[in-house]
Amino acid sequence: YIPAQAILTCFYSVNDRFAMNNLNLLDRQRMAQIQHIPCIAIHGGQDSICPIDTALEMKQCYLNMELRAPIQSGHSMYDPAITHELVIATDRLAHTVLNNTRGDC
Repeated sequence: YIPAQAILTCFYSVNDRFAMNNLNLLDRQRMAQIQHIPCIAIHGGQDSICPIDTALEMKQCYLNMELRAPIQSGHSMYDPAITHELVIATDRLAHTVLNNTRGDC
């Protein structure tokens, strides 16, 4: 038994950290297609696997994205501050979706 995280870490390390080097995920046309979708991103300020710079770069392209960055947190969703932000974001997005769909049925 090999945990999935270990396999993924090895894969990305061997493959120059990114498997999709030829795909620009932050392309203006690609990002324009999702600007209308509400998004709250939670990213640990001390994440050594995915540095905070990646989230900041995404924020520059995804203007509707709200970035929440617990400064002392790392990469794990089990970090108490990350978990806290995930619960708040989930509740807020659920509230937004429910309020936008009432009466449409």
